[in-house]
Amino acid sequence: MTGVGSAGQSIVELVVSLMVFTMLVLTASPYVDKLTQIYAVRAAARDVYADLQNTRMGAVMEDHRYRFLLVDSHTYQLHDDVNNNGAVDSGESVITRNIIGDAPGVALTGTSSVTFLPDGTVLAGATFTATKGSRVVNVVVDMGGRMRVTYPTS
Repeated sequence: MTGVGSAGQSIVELVVSLMVFTMLVLTASPYVDKLTQIYAVRAAARDVYADLQNTRMGAVMEDHRYRFLLVDSHTYQLHDDVNNNGAVDSGESVITRNIIGDAPGVALTGTSSVTFLPDGTVLAGATFTATKGSRVVNVVVDMGGRMRVTYPTS
């Protein structure tokens, strides 16, 4: 018998609450997977975009070439090409970045490298694509060295 001031719940109320909660979780689970894909792909694109911006700034500030090199589907390098020969030489700084920590399951593809010149322009335009499942985000570098993030339609 429950009355005013009753402190507990009946077992029926508890079971009904659990059933409602379970139905909500099962209904929402497909959307959670889609959201995690979207956020992972955007995180990878954001990392690539930021490092491309830093690479361009380094080239302008240091007055020599900097390169962004795609190593594999989740790793890229930032190379301070002090002697402007396009190769990694002794004494030149190379920073390796891996996107797996921030964006697990995302694959990077695209142009193997982009070289920023001291005036901030590039030798050739480039596109880097972050993909996970059906989610795709591109980071595009134009000939003027400007970058933009694009979301292609499926």
